[in-house]
Amino acid sequence: MAAKARKPRKQKSAAKRKVRKKAAHHAKRNLRTEPAFIETDVDKLYEMINKEGRISVEDAAKRLNVPAGSIEEWGRVLEEHGLAKVHYPAIGKPVLMAKAMKAEKGS
Repeated sequence: MAAKARKPRKQKSAAKRKVRKKAAHHAKRNLRTEPAFIETDVDKLYEMINKEGRISVEDAAKRLNVPAGSIEEWGRVLEEHGLAKVHYPAIGKPVLMAKAMKAEKGS
């Protein structure tokens, strides 16, 4: 069996190459250069604590629409990493406090 002869490729015109190059340049320019940031509910909780200084576990749960137990657990994680403090008053519900408030309270 004889091999089929290939047809010679057509040379792309200079105009087509220029259009393709321009389109590629335009596409690269429009790409986002900064990495995308994904914000979790824990990030939102941390932001609320820092913005307000202190927030009750119950209030944070209502705002983020998650169970109070989850907020308390997240608060303990933030506390383990030195980012916030979970305060359990003798009377009342637990409160999440910013680290700066903890330092102020101690003095």
